Amino acid sequence: MGSGASNKRADPGPAATADNIAGATLASQGRVQPRYESPEERLAELRQKAREEIYVPGSKEFTVTLTKNGKYGLKLAKKTGGIWRITEVTCDGSVAQFNAGHPEQAIRGNDLLVKVNGEDVVITKLEHTAEGATVDVTLVRVPQPIA
Repeated sequence: MGSGASNKRADPGPAATADNIAGATLASQGRVQPRYESPEERLAELRQKAREEIYVPGSKEFTVTLTKNGKYGLKLAKKTGGIWRITEVTCDGSVAQFNAGHPEQAIRGNDLLVKVNGEDVVITKLEHTAEGATVDVTLVRVPQPIA
């Protein structure tokens, strides 16, 4: 250690915690990071933001009643906030049967699944619905851009 330099770092003190540093950085950029009391609060905010993104001019919300006969015949992709996008409706399954009998309310690819029986979507509940039982599914059809 002959150079007289010390390997000891200066103590930043109690004011330099990670939260305070991050807060100062965000404040200096004009942004404020929200604080949440619980994970449920954060999830509720994500759901609200997701709904704001899908309820755009021209969006159409509709609810249909499906009877489970085997598989539903849907391929889904999860979006933010508990919303699921239908990527494909297969030619077999409960949805195809519904579509054949209700062409004016047909469920299509790119429709967004937003509620099941009036509650937020929980896919495992939908999958485990008893054979022959009915479920009310609420969907949103967002207008597609013309390419």
